[in-house]
This record gives sequence, C-alpha cells and structure tokens, in this order.
Amino acid sequence: MNKSVFIVCLITLMGCKDIFESDISHKKVVLLTPPDNYITYNPKQSFSWEIMEEAVQYQIQLLSSGANGDYLFVDSLISVNNFIINLQPGCYIWRVRAVNSVYKTNYASYNLVVDTSLDLSQTILHLNVPKFGDTINGLGLCFKWSENSNINMYHLVVNSDGDKCIDTMTNTNYLSYSGFTQGSYDWHVIGHNDLSSTLKSESSFFVDNVIPSRRTHSLPLNNSVVNDSSVLFRWSAPQTYGSSEYDSLFIYRDSLNANTIYSVRTSIREHQLVLNSGLYFWRIKAVDRAGNQSEYSETWRFSIAIQK
Repeated sequence: MNKSVFIVCLITLMGCKDIFESDISHKKVVLLTPPDNYITYNPKQSFSWEIMEEAVQYQIQLLSSGANGDYLFVDSLISVNNFIINLQPGCYIWRVRAVNSVYKTNYASYNLVVDTSLDLSQTILHLNVPKFGDTINGLGLCFKWSENSNINMYHLVVNSDGDKCIDTMTNTNYLSYSGFTQGSYDWHVIGHNDLSSTLKSESSFFVDNVIPSRRTHSLPLNNSVVNDSSVLFRWSAPQTYGSSEYDSLFIYRDSLNANTIYSVRTSIREHQLVLNSGLYFWRIKAVDRAGNQSEYSETWRFSIAIQK
C-alpha cells in the first residue's frame, strides 16, 4: 500500500470515534419522578428518568434553593437512570443530562419541595461515632449521631451480649460514657417528637482495653559497636490478646531521647537502616488498633565505627 494512502486511512480511523458516536447535544433527558413542583413529606427521594439509548452516563445535580441563591450539593456521574438520597426539609432543583464520550445534552430540570414537618416515620439517623466495626478502648467514648431539627428527644441504647448497659434519653445528638469492659457491643438510636419516631439506626463496635506489652530489644546489643553502616534493629514482645498492634522505632543522638533523628512505624519487629558513624540510642513503643499504648522499652545505645 502506498505510504500516503496508509496515513490517510490511519487518520480516518482515528476520527471514526467522533463519526460513529451519536450526537445527542440537541436531545433532552425525560425526567420521570418525582414530577415537577412536587411537594413531599418523605425525606428519602428516588429520582428517575427515561433511558436514552445513545447515552453512556448521566450527570445528576441537586441544588438547594435558599435566600442566598442555589447551592450545589450533589454532582454525580452515574451509569443508571435512578438516584436515591435522603434530604433535609427544603426547596430543591434536580436536573439531569445525558453524556457519551463526545456529546452531552442540556440539563432537564424539575423543582422539588421536601416538607417533612413532624413526620419522622421514614427518617434514618446516621450513626457517626463509633463507626460500624470500630475497635476502641473503653476509657472514654462519645456516641455521636446526625441531628434533626424536628426531633425533641433521642433514645440511645447500648447492649453487650444482649444485656443493656445504657438505656437513656437525651435532647442532644451526642452522649459521653466511660468504663466499658472488654467485649463486643451493639448500639442504636431512635429519634422522637410528639407525633412520630424515626426508624431504628443500628451499629456495633468492639472494646479493647488490653495494653500492649513492653517491647524487649534484641539487636543491636546494648553498648555494642557495629562495624557496618547498615544496622538491623530487632525486638520482641510476649503475646497479648487485644487488637492488632504496630510498633514505633525511635532513634536518638542523645541519652535523654530529646533529639530524635529517625522514627518509623512497622507491623513487624525488625527494621534495617543505614546510619553514619557515631553514637546512637534507640527505643520502641507499641500502639494497638484501639489506641492503647505500651510503655517505652528500655533505651539501648550502640556505636557505629566503620573500618576503612
């Protein structure tokens, strides 16, 4: 094949994407639900629209209308023709446009008003702290959940192995407690006003009160002289039965441990490091997933004297 003909064919093929991609710029997405100017008492809203065959994805935006103008708080690119979200009371604009790799339509938009008033029956509170599956220590724990202006009182219940250890009402969206013993816990919150209650929001967490054991040095030996710039630090610890742990290695140039020249966090009990000639001090501290901390290990010293 003639070289110039080949180049023309190659350029033509590169432009095929634009040629074969459907031009949807003159089209508009047909919005289905909720209809325009819809007023609802349900904070959980499902937005849907007709599928456009030439589209690859849809861009949905939600704007909150207020005295200071419209505030964009959702801007998502999705591959399906529906979107679900929990909304606070207020006035909203929702709009959708279709896109493919080359073209996009104009936005189709509808207005929506959410007036939940005092109806809490479909409301779900978000449990913020502790998060589902968290491992924490029981010395002090602040339970936190989402706030709702239509709720007068929140009912907090915490169970351990089926037994209630907390069962209380509060008008705030947080409560602090301490003294949790080792073990698994589940907790839930229900919001109430004079007419209705929210759905139950549930979660669970694990309390670890086991303090990591103090680490014991192995290498380099205390008061030893190392004749190599590459130093292997190694230490050990007896087995504990708390949550997963990591160790922090600290290296100093003074015996008061005031001048830290290097630190590293590791899940294994050794670390290789290149150092210059001189006198060094080192120690280890362990921390577990719950935040429990061990004592510092002893401070050992060693010197590096590289023979030339």
